[in-house]
Amino acid sequence: MKNVVFVMHRFRTGGVEKMFINIVDQLRSEKVYLIVVHKDFDGIAQQIPGNVEIIDFDHLFLVHSLRRVNGSLQFLSPLLAPLILVIQILYCKFLLNLKQDVTINFSDTFSSLILTYVQKGEKFSWIHSNPRVIKNSSLGFLYSFLYKKCDQIICICNDQKKLFLDLFKIDEKSTKVVYNTIDTNVIDKYKNEELKTQDEKFILMVSRIDNRSKDFISVIKAYNLLWLEDKNIPCMYIVGAGPDEGFIKSFIKELQLEDRIILKGNDTNPYKWMKNASIFIFSSKSEGFGLVLIEAMYCEVPVIATDCEVGPREILKNGEFGQLVQVGDVLQLKNGISEILRDDNIGKIKALAKERAASFSTQNRDLMKEIF
Repeated sequence: MKNVVFVMHRFRTGGVEKMFINIVDQLRSEKVYLIVVHKDFDGIAQQIPGNVEIIDFDHLFLVHSLRRVNGSLQFLSPLLAPLILVIQILYCKFLLNLKQDVTINFSDTFSSLILTYVQKGEKFSWIHSNPRVIKNSSLGFLYSFLYKKCDQIICICNDQKKLFLDLFKIDEKSTKVVYNTIDTNVIDKYKNEELKTQDEKFILMVSRIDNRSKDFISVIKAYNLLWLEDKNIPCMYIVGAGPDEGFIKSFIKELQLEDRIILKGNDTNPYKWMKNASIFIFSSKSEGFGLVLIEAMYCEVPVIATDCEVGPREILKNGEFGQLVQVGDVLQLKNGISEILRDDNIGKIKALAKERAASFSTQNRDLMKEIF
């Protein structure tokens, strides 16, 4: 039996957290620990399997006190945040004895990476985002140094691995690809839950509302062009929450689309929305893979995805299983939506997309062999 430690920045609903649950669900014979840098959980934490022991730092009086001060006096954050991290590093290095065989950095953050570095045993780092974003960050040189100290780098698709190797100049022998997985049993269980909406047809986005990585503005502009042409087009729902929710609401209001583009907030069951949607839009500026895109394909909703540097093109096999549009191309996005709404023979594409998505199913994969 292996002692496996995962290190994550926080645990809030998203593709990374779903992937963690899928992995540890196959590690039930192992002892699994989850170290969270920030004790920040939402409803998805209830799905963490029982063999996982969660370790946070709130029980450390000094960390807890400094965080309270930081919360009330945020101008001190440039000083307090590094101090808190140093205390966490010292605790993990000298006081936390988990007797781990493998420690896996499972967040694309410097804090989780360095806490992985100070652990005993083998050290893995799982890359979830676009490597270019990491490389271009203010701590890019430190990421590069720590990645080279890892025994294994795990990328989530081939395009991401190629870009990572180009940017970080790491020996290819220490990198591997482990595709993200979806749990089709969970999707099948929840997708038929009753969806309380009056709209028989609707366009859907399921995403964290963050303008740094998601291009909501182009989607809203494309919808506005369609609305000006045809007042009978379906409304659009956005399922998710995030830091730019207020800005997006204001932009929708500015275009007088409040009754047509509706923000629904987070939902622990996005599959019922996907199953009933007419179109699913995946509009990322930057991506590592795109788990939600695969989930939508499995729910047999036609998809449109932005052709960002990493992820969607590989998932959709160059557009074979869904439409690809250029990032920021409002007209191309508008025409893509219109084309799908008019297509009476969309059933074949939906069936093929579901088959493609099923190939990423946890039920068809032995993650233990793929990882270790």
